[in-house]
Amino acid sequence: MHEVNDGDRKDPASSRERFAKLVRISQSDSVPASHGHPRPELARLFVYGTLLPGDVRWHLLRPFVVDDGWADRVPGRLYDTGEDYPAAVFDDRTVTTRHGSTSSAAELGDGVVLGRTFALVEASITRCLEILDEEEGTVGGWYRRIVVRTAAGTDAWAYEYGSGLDLTPVENGDWTTVDRS
Repeated sequence: MHEVNDGDRKDPASSRERFAKLVRISQSDSVPASHGHPRPELARLFVYGTLLPGDVRWHLLRPFVVDDGWADRVPGRLYDTGEDYPAAVFDDRTVTTRHGSTSSAAELGDGVVLGRTFALVEASITRCLEILDEEEGTVGGWYRRIVVRTAAGTDAWAYEYGSGLDLTPVENGDWTTVDRS
């Protein structure tokens, strides 16, 4: 039986902090997107690249979003893969290129990944994530779906780079500014 501290009832911030600690996923808990892990209670998605409105994969996400979402950011680094899509590494996770070199987002300096956070239609979250997990697993780099905390204080799913590509940093963290011509 779990004992409830009276202070927990009076301090909702304390409860939120404990909840946030419970939902954080460490690097060892993250899995390749093709092996997605259902957490239908998490009904938000942070996107930063080709899933953005107007980009080439927006049509995959569009049926599953509640509204236009909001501009948001997540600590990490954004990279150009040279394959017409970006790669993001969040927090202190490690980047490994196909040539075997490694570095962490923290070692590369403070960075931010700019994007949008969307609320997902609750009745179709599982289907949405299945479709996106399959799509993100088809590109080089084997992306994985993880939980991130955005600057707006929202916990959201996001797709993070795995390994195997040559990456070029996008210094401003904004995929929409990259010249893809």
